[in-house]
Amino acid sequence: MSVQTVQTAYEQLLSEGYIYLIERNGYFVSEVEYPYSFEDQVRTTRRNSKRYK
Repeated sequence: MSVQTVQTAYEQLLSEGYIYLIERNGYFVSEVEYPYSFEDQVRTTRRNSKRYK
């Protein structure tokens, strides 16, 4: 993998808010706020699944 590919990936993650940079410390993953809980996601998936219809 080229250095340019990695730099481009970091730039994209930064611009989309997935990571943030602290100078001289590195990159860190941003906190993610989910619109609903994991349990809600499972219920929605099951409800929309053909297996459960």
